Amino acid sequence: MQVRFAGASDLDERASRGASALKIGSLYHVIEIYVRRNGSVQYRIEYSAGEIPALFDSRLFTVASARLPSDWCVTEIGIDLLVFGSEKLRIPGFWEAFMDREPWTESLYMEARLSAMADEI
Repeated sequence: MQVRFAGASDLDERASRGASALKIGSLYHVIEIYVRRNGSVQYRIEYSAGEIPALFDSRLFTVASARLPSDWCVTEIGIDLLVFGSEKLRIPGFWEAFMDREPWTESLYMEARLSAMADEI
């Protein structure tokens, strides 16, 4: 799935958090989609090489390609969160370990990232 950053000028501070790191009109590959019971949707995107992928409010973007990678699944976390993304990243504690730069997470992330990008080609 690819999204295009549309800008944050019409959104409140909470929704536009992190938007200054994005470039208007640029395309980004979605690594995961977080859907909360309250209706909020966030995309995890890799916004800059070498940076840890971050969660951004979906209202910052327009969908450029809705095609989902073939290895994605849906995981229910607790009672209020659904995560759509690569099954490779569904290991409990994956993102915390990735943020701590634990070596075992790098290859899993790269496989999920390449899968997300390959389905767009």
